[in-house]
Amino acid sequence: MTNPFHGVTANGKYAVDIVKINRLGKRAKSLFLKHLSQYYIFGNEARSLCKGIKVMLSHLREDSITISNGNMLAEDQYVVEVENFGDTHEPHLHIQENSLDRKPIAIRFGEKFLSINDLYTSR
Repeated sequence: MTNPFHGVTANGKYAVDIVKINRLGKRAKSLFLKHLSQYYIFGNEARSLCKGIKVMLSHLREDSITISNGNMLAEDQYVVEVENFGDTHEPHLHIQENSLDRKPIAIRFGEKFLSINDLYTSR
């Protein structure tokens, strides 16, 4: 799931918001949710997409962070759990990358640049 409103901010043009869906394409266990844990992505592990590149991940469980600022990551290394922390209406993983001069960089999954409502299947 990508959000066109990210393009409103100067450095968020290529930001991607990721949700987890079930085999029927639903993001949550119910239409009328009583708890955030009813979203399929809530509490899931976020793992590094690549090694060493600076990428911003947002809306995470604060006490689950396993790395410190400036650490080099290995590809597929556990980093944190997804939650609903910050300015967001539902649990999701926000990902964006910016150059040192704060210009947005397009993130690719494999060789694919995601667009609104694209489906990406992970391992």
